Amino acid sequence: MHLIRPHNICALHNNILSYLLKTKDMCLSYDGAEGDGLHSYTDSSLGDQTDDQHSMCRFVFLLANAAIGWTSRKQRTIAQNTTEAEYMAMADASNQGIWYRSFLAELGYSVNAPIPLHCDNKGAVDLALNPVTGCRSKHIEIRHHVLREYSESGQISLIHMPTAEMVVDGFTKSLLRAPPCSALT
Repeated sequence: MHLIRPHNICALHNNILSYLLKTKDMCLSYDGAEGDGLHSYTDSSLGDQTDDQHSMCRFVFLLANAAIGWTSRKQRTIAQNTTEAEYMAMADASNQGIWYRSFLAELGYSVNAPIPLHCDNKGAVDLALNPVTGCRSKHIEIRHHVLREYSESGQISLIHMPTAEMVVDGFTKSLLRAPPCSALT
């Protein structure tokens, strides 16, 4: 464990204050007037945790074009390739999406259409839509294949989207690399 030294705390305070000053006119806006229901955007990064080689699972859910929840966490198992890491992230996001559907129903907001689940990895989308298990996917844990069941039953729809258009990058990548998120005004 690293010790936090007084001069580090001072630098941290300066960075936080500088950030707050630069972003004081920015805010998340939500008027509920735009958008067309619940959407999800998923992303994953292969083995970016240098201590144990686990990938990071990232997703965001939008309702009427406003973020209602997002996640960035380490995946439980080590992915062997990018497609597998993205597939596992999509499975986690689909489980969360099904929960959002039932939660919104309890609040009186029905989500009848399939929840669009956007992913920038075509291989992961194809793997979810094709129920054939091959030599590159037979080792994927069974719990991740719930994604196929949700897709086949019409609860979610899987959509490939170019990386440049991924909304989730603004929530999960460093600010220097990610373009500004359109949800921020």
